[in-house]
Amino acid sequence: MNKQIVAGIYEAFGRGDLAGVLSPLAEDVAWEMPGPAPFSGARKGPAEVQQFFVELLGSVKIDEFKVDAIVADGDRVVVLGSETCTILATGRTVSQHWSHAYTLRDGKVTAIRLYEDTAIVASAFARSATAG
Repeated sequence: MNKQIVAGIYEAFGRGDLAGVLSPLAEDVAWEMPGPAPFSGARKGPAEVQQFFVELLGSVKIDEFKVDAIVADGDRVVVLGSETCTILATGRTVSQHWSHAYTLRDGKVTAIRLYEDTAIVASAFARSATAG
């Protein structure tokens, strides 16, 4: 069941259905993306997670987003995938592999930790000294 709940989040994301992404989240969900990317950091609750997506989708164009595997072990679910996106402010393209770790309780997502190459993303956001 937990694997299907998490798979549904990615299906909703693929459809552009933000409400579908947020609906399985617990009211006190802890969301964390460590690293230096502009939208990295810790967030608490669905409203702050929604703000993450607003920031992300306002700053990047997702060219390809692919889920490679979803592995579940009880209340833990790990998703492995890859993506290519274009940074809107600089036009730079970033390709990376990622993993997302979920914890669920009673059919609700209580914690999400995103493991991505946020350093390469931050670098793609940086303007070169000659670009102005």
